[in-house]
Amino acid sequence: MNNFRSVHPSSICLYERITGILGSAETSRCKNFLHGWATAILFILASSSTGQNTDFVRDTYLHLTGKIGDYIMVTADLNITGSEITGFYYYFFPKAKQDSGMHYGKTIPLTGTVDGATITMREFGSNGSEFMGHVYRHDSISGFWKTEDEERKLRFYLTENNENNLSFRYFSRTDSTYLFPGEDAGIHSPRALFTLAILIPECSISRQACDSIEAALWNWAYGGPGALSTPDEGADLLISDFFETYRLSAEGLDLHNAGASFNWEKRYSTTVEFNESGIVCLKLSKYVFSGGAHGLNMEGFMVFDAFTGSRITLSDLFNADSLPVLRTALNRKIREMFGISPGERLSDAGFFADEVDQTENFYIHQDGMGFVYNLYSIGPHALGVIDIFLDFGEIKELLRDVSPVRWIY
Repeated sequence: MNNFRSVHPSSICLYERITGILGSAETSRCKNFLHGWATAILFILASSSTGQNTDFVRDTYLHLTGKIGDYIMVTADLNITGSEITGFYYYFFPKAKQDSGMHYGKTIPLTGTVDGATITMREFGSNGSEFMGHVYRHDSISGFWKTEDEERKLRFYLTENNENNLSFRYFSRTDSTYLFPGEDAGIHSPRALFTLAILIPECSISRQACDSIEAALWNWAYGGPGALSTPDEGADLLISDFFETYRLSAEGLDLHNAGASFNWEKRYSTTVEFNESGIVCLKLSKYVFSGGAHGLNMEGFMVFDAFTGSRITLSDLFNADSLPVLRTALNRKIREMFGISPGERLSDAGFFADEVDQTENFYIHQDGMGFVYNLYSIGPHALGVIDIFLDFGEIKELLRDVSPVRWIY
């Protein structure tokens, strides 16, 4: 990105800074280059002083900041469960000389794996640019970012930063039970499998906020309010209820009558979608298979005020008289997504109604809001989970003057 001459920029910067022949623009670029590499070198030296690259702690969440190259600043949220990584990042950098301020890129999804101290992440799934690096001190990553065609390759470094956001830790439980216990159960008997990976907020900002958010997460998982003293108690209740329902469903059956439809499964997981400057957005995923043709996957989202733990709703963001305009924007976007012409009814395209209403199941990213409609909520299973994303540029005039998201755009 700094190859503005035919030789390596470090040689140009070092030589021309000494001889004083650089113009003001090139001097600025050289300063950026040298500062970036000096920071990266110090980062690597500091990391090596701990001895070796270190493994990531499995089942963890990290809010990271750092750089790609010399002047592209990066903020990332990574959710690591087992060896799998999911998350998002966005980047920003100073605008050209004639402009002022920062240019902000779009939020980019990441998926990847971690193997020991080695980490690999791709943008947009399997066909995007790639981050490859190593983990240092359990909370930092250094390596190279490269485009899919490998024409551009830049060093990156990221380190955990929890100054203006909530920190979280994962609480995980896995359990299973066989429908017909015995010595050969693992060979012949169907079983029920339960998996839980839920985020527990830590009190980096407010004890009240942590307690309120944790209670909301358990209420979601358990399906209603309840007083839980520990995460283990919550997991025990979920597991016992699931296994009891499993056993009751098979009363009167024997081994020969219980087929694959009795290999039940229930999975709960939570991930951080956005976590900055007083707003935290969590994704809540639940998958259930209890017989039938297929399982049911549900995606829920909650947006919180990180200082109070209060749930942020549409009424906190939008003026009441702007909701009809929001509804129009959502219906226009869903027609674009599914190729439905203005004169065609949504119901003719398979939807349950001819107009889609706004939903409280929404998420927030750096560049906009997404409204998520689960299976069977507005259409049949074949339509899948529908995510309608609106840029802040499309809806900023609809937002309240005093809105929790006004600072983002």
